[in-house]
Amino acid sequence: MINMKNVVIDFDSQSVEFKFMATNRDVVANSNLRQEIQKYGIAQDLIVMPIGEYDGKLNDSIGFRFGEGESAGVYVVIDGQHRLTCLNEIVAKIDKIMAENEAIKDEKKKKAVPTLASTEIPLKVVDCKYVERYGGIDNYVIMLNNTGKKWSNKDFIVNAYQRNEDSFELQVINRLTEDKMSISTISRWLSGNTKVINNKSLQSLVNGESINGIDAAKAMKLYLALQALGFSKSFLNKRYMIDVINDLKKSGEEEKTFLKLSKITSISQIEKTNYADGDVIAQIKSIINADYDTWRIENVIGVEEEIEAAKKNPLLETVSREDIETYLATSSKVKEGVKPFNKAA
Repeated sequence: MINMKNVVIDFDSQSVEFKFMATNRDVVANSNLRQEIQKYGIAQDLIVMPIGEYDGKLNDSIGFRFGEGESAGVYVVIDGQHRLTCLNEIVAKIDKIMAENEAIKDEKKKKAVPTLASTEIPLKVVDCKYVERYGGIDNYVIMLNNTGKKWSNKDFIVNAYQRNEDSFELQVINRLTEDKMSISTISRWLSGNTKVINNKSLQSLVNGESINGIDAAKAMKLYLALQALGFSKSFLNKRYMIDVINDLKKSGEEEKTFLKLSKITSISQIEKTNYADGDVIAQIKSIINADYDTWRIENVIGVEEEIEAAKKNPLLETVSREDIETYLATSSKVKEGVKPFNKAA
C-alpha cells in the first residue's frame, strides 16, 4: 500500500520513466527554471502516481526516460511537468554535445560539455486512495493549480533544512526562522550582508557546499550573548541591533565593537527606541557609545588599557557549545536523538 511516500531517484545509477496525463497543462518554455535546475538540481518534489495506479488517459506524444540502470519504475506526472521538461532539455543537450565530440578527433575543436548539478529526482508518490480524498485525480490537479502559490522564504528554509538536517548553518537558519526572524535579518547576523542568505545559497547548503562570508557559530554566540546581557529575543530578531553592530564593525575594530557591547547598561532604553524620535540606528549607536564612555571614565581607561580590554573581552566566550546546542535543540524540527551542533564553534 503506497498511499503517499517520498522517493529520491538518482538516474546516474537507476532508470526511470515519466508519462504525462492528457489533462496536464501545456508546458511553457522557462529558461530561468532550466538554468536553476542545471545549477542546483530539482529542489521541489514532483507529484507522481505509479503507472499501475493510474486509470486515466495519457498524452502519448510526451514522455521522458532518464538513466540506463535498473528501473526504478514508471510514473504518471501529476505536478512537475515543467521541471521534468527542463531537465530533459538539459540532459538532451549534454548527450548531443558528447555525441558530437566523439566524432571530433581534434581535442581543441571539441565543445565544452555542460554540467548538471544533480541527477537526483525527488518524488512525492501517491496512489488512488490518496487522491480520492480530494475528489479524484482530476480534482486534485485542479486544486494544486488553483491553490498553488509562490513559496515564501520560510518555505524554502524549512524545505532546505529538511533535506540536509546535518548542516549546522541550516540548523541555525531554520531555528532563527522559527523565532520569526526574517531571512534578510538572518543574513545580517550570519554574514553582515542582507543578501547572502537567499534561495540559491540555501540550495548550496543543501548540497553540502560552503558559503563565503557566513559564520553561523559566531553569529549564534553573539545572538545568545546579547540575550544573556538582557536583550529580549523579540528585539534582537528585528534588524536594528545587528545593523548597529555591523555598522560599528565597519571600521575593522571587531574586538572593540564586542567590548562596547559588553559594557551596555541601558538595554531598556535601547529597546524603546523608535522612529518617532528620529533614526533608530543613530539612537542606538549613541546610547551604546554613551554607556561605553561612562565605563571608560569611571574606570579611568586609557588607550592602552582599552586595547588590552578589547583583546581580553570574553563576550563571545560566555556562550558555550552546549548553550548553542540547547538553543538549537528547542527547534520543533530537530529530530529526537539528533545532536544539532556538529561543527566546532
